[in-house]
Amino acid sequence: MSKSFERRMIRVQKRIENLTEKELLRFERWLDSQGQKVFSVKQAADFLDVCHVTIRKALKTKKLKGFQLNSMGTWRIPIEGLERFMEGAR
Repeated sequence: MSKSFERRMIRVQKRIENLTEKELLRFERWLDSQGQKVFSVKQAADFLDVCHVTIRKALKTKKLKGFQLNSMGTWRIPIEGLERFMEGAR
């Protein structure tokens, strides 16, 4: 490993150690999402060839399953949720 990579990893480790409980839960949720195929709102909109507003409305009305990573509204949509949404839309 390069020294710069090691320094970056030490900085990341220190940031993780200083997270609040709420931030740590959010971070763990994000890490869990990386093990499966998930889409952002924009990626889902591009994939389905619709406007991002359509995706956000579907998330709000729970016609599309997804989860928020933070209070700013950053959504992630699992591939399974997109597949179910497409089946229901037909």
